[in-house]
Order: sequence, then C-alpha cells, then structure tokens
Amino acid sequence: SESDARRHPGWLKGIRIGCSGVIDREVGTVRCTDGVASIYVPITTLLEQQFKLPTAIEHDVTTAAYGEWSLGSGTDVDIMLFMYSGVGCGMIINGEIYHGATGTAGEVSIKSELQGETSDLQDVWIGNISALKPWAAHLGIPDRAREAIAQGAISRMPDFVGGDPAKIAMATVFEAAKEGDKLAMEIVQKAGERLGIRIAFLVNLMNPGAVVIGGGIEQAGPLLLESVKKMVRLYAFEEMANAVKIVPSRLGEDTVALGAAALVIRDTFANA
Repeated sequence: SESDARRHPGWLKGIRIGCSGVIDREVGTVRCTDGVASIYVPITTLLEQQFKLPTAIEHDVTTAAYGEWSLGSGTDVDIMLFMYSGVGCGMIINGEIYHGATGTAGEVSIKSELQGETSDLQDVWIGNISALKPWAAHLGIPDRAREAIAQGAISRMPDFVGGDPAKIAMATVFEAAKEGDKLAMEIVQKAGERLGIRIAFLVNLMNPGAVVIGGGIEQAGPLLLESVKKMVRLYAFEEMANAVKIVPSRLGEDTVALGAAALVIRDTFANA
C-alpha cells in the first residue's frame, strides 16, 4: 500500500503495471478507446511523481505471459505463447517479452470482420469460423449461452443464477458443463475449437515449445483443452504440433500481478 511504501521505502524497488488498452511503453501512456474519443493517461509519470520509484507499463497479456514463463508453465522452453482470455497473445522468445516495433505485438485478430461475400475472401474461412476473426473476451462464451437460451434452448444454466439468464457468466457455463449440461458442454467445446484454429495458425508461424491458456478460460478444464488440442492436430503441421505443449495456466487470476513483480525483480538484478 502507499502508507507501507512511505514507512518502508526500501521495500519497493520499482513499479510495473500490466493493463489493457493501447500501450505506449516509451512515454508511459495507455490509450482508452471506449466511446468516440480516445483518452490518453500518463500512468508512469503520475506514479513516478507519487512514489519516486522507476515505473514501467506493459500490456496485461505480455505481463501475464512473463509471469507464466518465469513462475509457471514455461521455464523449460525457449519460445512460449500465452493465450489470454482468447483475445490476446503474449510471446516470450528466449526469456524475453516480444514487444514488436511499437510495443503492441500480440493482437491475434484483424481489426474487424471481413466484409462481403465474394469468393476470393472465402479461402480464409474454415466453415463459418475465421482464424483471424475478432471475437469477444472469454471467447464470447457467456454471450453464446444467453443467446441460445433466449432462443429457446434447454439448459439448467438459468438455475445456477436464480432463474435470470441475463446473469449467466463464463463461470456459470463452465460449472454447468462440468455437471453435464448439454448446451454448456457444446458451447465450451465449440469455443475450444475456435481457439484451437487460432492457436494452430500461431503454432505454424512461431513453432513454440509451449502454448499456455489463461485469463480465466482455462477454468473450463479438459473439455476446452482437448478441443483446442484436436484442432491443433488437424490444422498445424505435424512437426510443429508434435513439438508443442498446450497446457492451462498454473498461476490463474494472479498471473498479471505475479508477472509484474517478476519483471521488477528482473530489472532490479539487471541494474544491480
């Protein structure tokens, strides 16, 4: 806390932030794009003025990726990908975060859906699924459940939330799937297949030693994980598919916080 930091200044060696948004690591800003206008927040400047400590900002997915690589599932591989909630990808190459030219690498979808129905666009689609199609956070799992129930699908999921389908969350779907609810199981399986196609593309591109699935979606358990693995076997080249481990996050909801702490520790020792 701030009071502890002031009473014991030697306890803190630095501040590292993992957050969503469009990050500019060089100037320490995060751009929030909700609504019509973009809002730039100079987070690092504000915190350095307050705490008098070196401060840096990272995207939440890259921070989580470093946490998982250094403290979780990736320490024995040179190249690790971390799929965060299905919408972002953190990349660790030889123990370092890959940031890209501007610090924003890791987006695994195009900016918007393909427009038009012309035949020359259809070859990038697999059925009604695109490996590059943007989707909602958490693979859109709760949205699909609410839509299906609104259209009359039979499920016990409303019973888990007091009879109100609008309250169905991702955890509700996972709980129902683990108890054998047919609709929930189908939604989780299909979500795993969509994620698996995207991961297969990345496996072919990066040839990683491990792909870690986190950000909450790993809580779906074996049903989602096996669907992912099935699609990687189908769509990744055999040599790359055989070399990659696909595993759930070991750090769970603490991945971003632990990754931020690990980055401060790394920088402290590097500058010692």
